[in-house]
Amino acid sequence: MKQVRCFYYEGTVEDITSRKLTEEELKKSYEQLHTLTDYLQRVREDEQTRIAREIHDELGQSLTGLKIDTSWVKKGLAHIKDISPQIMEKIDSIMQMIDNTIQETRKLSSSLRPSILDDLGLITALRWYINGFKDRTGIKCKIISRTEDIKLDQEKLTALFRICEECFTNVSRHANATVVTVNLIDNPDSIIMEVSDNGIGISQSKINNPQSFGLMGMKERANLMGGELHIISQPGKGTIVRTKIPVKSEAENTVKR
Repeated sequence: MKQVRCFYYEGTVEDITSRKLTEEELKKSYEQLHTLTDYLQRVREDEQTRIAREIHDELGQSLTGLKIDTSWVKKGLAHIKDISPQIMEKIDSIMQMIDNTIQETRKLSSSLRPSILDDLGLITALRWYINGFKDRTGIKCKIISRTEDIKLDQEKLTALFRICEECFTNVSRHANATVVTVNLIDNPDSIIMEVSDNGIGISQSKINNPQSFGLMGMKERANLMGGELHIISQPGKGTIVRTKIPVKSEAENTVKR
């Protein structure tokens, strides 16, 4: 009678099955986190846009009206004989305070959501932001682009603008740079933005550090738009932040095919 040998691999099968389940759970958790991050980012931008408009329209108009009324009072008092010089000086001081408040209100509104991005596009918005940065910090800045009109939907334009903002914030806080350059490359299928500086650079350990929330935030913004972001840097040799955003999403390309 022929003997039949039986082999049992129960432990191995269970181990592989458990590992696959863990990998699937991790993948599902990552997808859920990715979706949640996307949702929160959209909510944040929408809320900032709403607040910026309210500040610009409601508060801005109220302050302008207050300035007009104060000017009217000043003209009326100017016709009164023997008016106290201190009263006129106080009115001038009030009008100056109103002017300063109007300027600060405009800055706050623009920091929340620059209307120029919606009205005139990415290149103009970046020039406006970069010129303001140069005035504030004294750091030389320039933008290089072969086109004045970047063809992307508003969410992707916003992502590029916010990434550029974060790059310049990092430069002002950490880089000790004297020159910053923004180079925009308009390809048929993607937009590439490179922000480079001649500062002290970033170590690889800091680039990969999960506690570097600014760097992680930039990468996540690019990922949410179906793109990618890479940081190229060495201590003492400056930094290049390279962002690539597809013109069309994967879903749009799938439909086209």
